[in-house]
Amino acid sequence: VAVYGEGEETMWEIVKNKKFNQIKGIVYQVGKKIIKNIPRDLIKDLDTLPYPDWETLDYKKYVMGGPFNMRKPVFPLISSRGCPGHCLYCSVNAVWQHRWRGRSAMNVVNEMEYLMKNFGAKEFAFQDDSVSVDKNRLEEICDEIIKRKLK
Repeated sequence: VAVYGEGEETMWEIVKNKKFNQIKGIVYQVGKKIIKNIPRDLIKDLDTLPYPDWETLDYKKYVMGGPFNMRKPVFPLISSRGCPGHCLYCSVNAVWQHRWRGRSAMNVVNEMEYLMKNFGAKEFAFQDDSVSVDKNRLEEICDEIIKRKLK
């Protein structure tokens, strides 16, 4: 079985042993036949997704700390998904459908503060495809970091 599109809800249904023919967003094989189910709708509100469960991971394997980072450990963080652009060479839109969706500024900074307090995060590597699509939201994130005196 392979998941296409956003995987959170799809993977949860697979783990819960839901029948493959009832799961949106998968491709699977029965005998020699390949079956592609209908796609799953994109998650409308990214704030409804939980933060990654760093407590159950050996997180030191996943945090970053390359030569271009100033302060370590550096945690990856995704504040938005997708891109509204239509660049022919880009694969981002194969998953996100030429749509950009961002988490709220408060939700992003809450995750940053959580990672700093619980795991000693000192820097964040934004993994977004297009973090600055909504400049007002990005400014809100920065303002909230300053307001909380996160450093």
